[in-house]
Amino acid sequence: MKKIIVFTGDRSDFGILKELIIGISNSNDLDLHLVVSGSHLHLKEENTSYNEIQSLNLKNLYEIPTYKKDKDDFSDISKSMALGLEQYPKFFKKINGEIIILLGDRFETLIAAISATLIKLPIAHIHGGDISEGAYDESFRHSITKMSHIHFPATEEASKILIQLGEASQNVINVGSLAIDNILNYELKEIDDISSEYNFDFTKPYCLITYHSCTLGEDPRNSILGILSALKKFPNLNYVFTYPNPDNGGQIIIDEINLFLKKNNNKTAIFVRNFGQLNYFTVLKSALFVIGNSSSGLIEAPYFNVPVINIGNRQNGRVRPKTVQDINDADDKNKISLAIEKILTETDSIKPELLYGCGGAKDTIINKLKTMEIPKVIKKFKKTYE
Repeated sequence: MKKIIVFTGDRSDFGILKELIIGISNSNDLDLHLVVSGSHLHLKEENTSYNEIQSLNLKNLYEIPTYKKDKDDFSDISKSMALGLEQYPKFFKKINGEIIILLGDRFETLIAAISATLIKLPIAHIHGGDISEGAYDESFRHSITKMSHIHFPATEEASKILIQLGEASQNVINVGSLAIDNILNYELKEIDDISSEYNFDFTKPYCLITYHSCTLGEDPRNSILGILSALKKFPNLNYVFTYPNPDNGGQIIIDEINLFLKKNNNKTAIFVRNFGQLNYFTVLKSALFVIGNSSSGLIEAPYFNVPVINIGNRQNGRVRPKTVQDINDADDKNKISLAIEKILTETDSIKPELLYGCGGAKDTIINKLKTMEIPKVIKKFKKTYE
């Protein structure tokens, strides 16, 4: 059996990786070893992503605490990265896997890639080649690409970028997004059940808001205040907020949303740390629209034909469908209000564009892991191709 390491450092990558993790675990040809780190291990009693991981009852599960949250600035990130760089190589070496699977562009994932490179552990990278120019995750993602040996991008555009970066075309396999597999495979809950679970009425019209700190070029306080000010103009709407990623500036966003909820002391808004993917998809499907700067608005929301208002420049460059309205000025409450008004008054429906595949990514990745001869794919010295 091939020993496969999968790394997860945050709820955002775990939600996408979950079904792949289960698929590898259930395979007779693959031996799963899951490494859990980053924000999963922060405040375990409150963190449903950690509870969700525990519920899988995996045989080989490793916890590596690295998360630091002191000043809500770059120093927290650098301390977390330093702890990861100290711990990950030792754990990866001890596990002695044949290949490690990494997804996306988080700083935890970058350190996992560096650590794997240090001990000559081959890397399979999922969602490489994407573009998100408004965050330093953009640089992290491409750096991970240059350390990786096999690539599973989610779009044709991403595949072309990987090849432009000098990756061997035979090692770039466009599988689509694993998130789409999850959408197609999950049996969504009834919205009444979600209402009971969270003690909030999801049957009333609501918008879903996820705004992450934009680590390049936007002030998190001004940006979230612009969104909140625009939402105030629509008192008949309910508001469903989800927590931002644990990046510097994220606490500012959390504090402003909590202050907004305190000032509007009623039952029209809820702030959820982590829905878990099944609950999130159920809530997403029933939303009137999505507002914020999460990649979910560009990848998953279109599959439910839910309109999206994409705020600021965090997702600049990423492939997006026609159901997405872009507001470049993150703090422009008037433009945001007009975009909301357009969605609420527009009657013409737009056919969803399936830009991130039609499912099957999980099976393609697992089959590739089973059949590929790693020594032939992974050369001693990685070559850059023109």
